[in-house]
Amino acid sequence: MAGEERFGDSQVCCDIDSGFEMMDKSLRCVQRGASLVDLLVGMAVALVTVLAITQVMVASEAYKRTTTGGDDAQQNGAYSGLMLERYIRMGGSNFATISNAFGCPLNVYRSGALVMGTDAEGSNASSSYPEPFKTVIDFNLLLSPVIVKQGDAIDTIIVMSGQHPSIAKALSPTLIGSGSLSKVAFASKMGINEITDSASVTQHDLLLGVDQDRVAGSASCDIAEAVSIEDKEYTENGVKVIYSTVSLTGTGMKYTGASAFNSYTKSSLVADLGPSPHFLAFTVGSDGVSSDALLSYDMLANSMQSLSDGVVALKALYGVADSATNPVVSSWVKPEGDWAAGNLVADTILRMRALRLAVVARNSQREKTEVSPEKLTLFSDAASIEITVPDRYYRYKVFDLTIPLRQMTNMTRN
Repeated sequence: MAGEERFGDSQVCCDIDSGFEMMDKSLRCVQRGASLVDLLVGMAVALVTVLAITQVMVASEAYKRTTTGGDDAQQNGAYSGLMLERYIRMGGSNFATISNAFGCPLNVYRSGALVMGTDAEGSNASSSYPEPFKTVIDFNLLLSPVIVKQGDAIDTIIVMSGQHPSIAKALSPTLIGSGSLSKVAFASKMGINEITDSASVTQHDLLLGVDQDRVAGSASCDIAEAVSIEDKEYTENGVKVIYSTVSLTGTGMKYTGASAFNSYTKSSLVADLGPSPHFLAFTVGSDGVSSDALLSYDMLANSMQSLSDGVVALKALYGVADSATNPVVSSWVKPEGDWAAGNLVADTILRMRALRLAVVARNSQREKTEVSPEKLTLFSDAASIEITVPDRYYRYKVFDLTIPLRQMTNMTRN
């Protein structure tokens, strides 16, 4: 048929000469496809659907980040608390049973450089510490199981303990020589060790000397390195006496200063701290990667490390007894006044029984609205810290720990 075109099984009938008029009423022209209105309606529905799905996905992702950040904060806070408890619990090990040890100013040299204490010119060893420890440890270090230096939202906690493998026991030496002392004699070397590690490096035990003829706190307590040990004997009234001498100077020596054990009397007591005692400081600061990291600084080894990130606050309270002989905590006190780091004396140190910590970890996810209060309660019955406006868009987790100082119940006091 003229003017007839076939498209598959459909017929579109038109007469070119008649200007697209119908040729047969039984055959009608059929229009197939979507109109412009249909396309616009379909696109609008699709856009609404995509928008709804996007909003659901964004909300889901935000919830996921909040949950993940909360889990990270939980882990960071728990791990930080675990590490602090591990060291604080053992504060005072190997020297808590020595009379007149607590409150004694420390005087420790490493490779000829002062690492703890104050030199003859009054210069504090902390001037060589890295930040933030250089700034916060601005007081004379006294021998104590723990010391807390108070800050606004961040306290600094110093822990001291020995690491001798045997039961802690004071050694009573007989001093040899005078002036520049180089040896100490013991009735028995009592487990003083020279340990060679896998790299064939010999680690010598460190000895802490406390002179009982000097008033506690009036003269320094020194740490010296037992470089070599010799067993000797002599005969007195026909009886053979065996003893040991420990040299404080020699090749490979690190920790003996020029004045170590000088002027000590024969009534001195010496504690064996083992080859790697802990004289550690903990605080919160920047580790070069994160600005909110729990930092640890080994004052003996001059080594700093980051323990955990996401920690924004660290506060502590002393658990104290009403007397030096009472093992029970009677009150919790802030590290201020008589309990401030620079004001501690033997009488206050002897009353320490526990430490209560608040570790605050922050969720890394920043919310769109303020989700935290103006003040964050750290202890259920004590301190709180203020949160500035920018920081209220973050969520926080507070960990409250009570850590006993086990060695303090075994102390002696003359």
